[in-house]
Amino acid sequence: MQQTEIGYDACNREISRIITTRDDRLRLTSQYDPQNRLTDRTRLTRAGKTLREIFGYDSRNRLVSYVIAPGYEAALLPCNERGRSLTVSVRGTPSSQDKFTD
Repeated sequence: MQQTEIGYDACNREISRIITTRDDRLRLTSQYDPQNRLTDRTRLTRAGKTLREIFGYDSRNRLVSYVIAPGYEAALLPCNERGRSLTVSVRGTPSSQDKFTD
């Protein structure tokens, strides 16, 4: 059985989502800038595993940066259709901690 609770701010944007299952609880929180752009999203599990995503935009509202904050839990990384985690540096070039997987 799964239960989902969703919270909204005064502008009707989703700011929290709590998904509870028999085995775990996942809490998602989102923050927005004055232009209604998603700037920060954090995932936290009952076991204390976290993943914080930070989004940046240019003057034309195009997404220009996506950063996963240090100290993340690898199991929470975004995945491709094969279930493999995807990470890339902000500059688009791999570093010693970044990886490209398919």
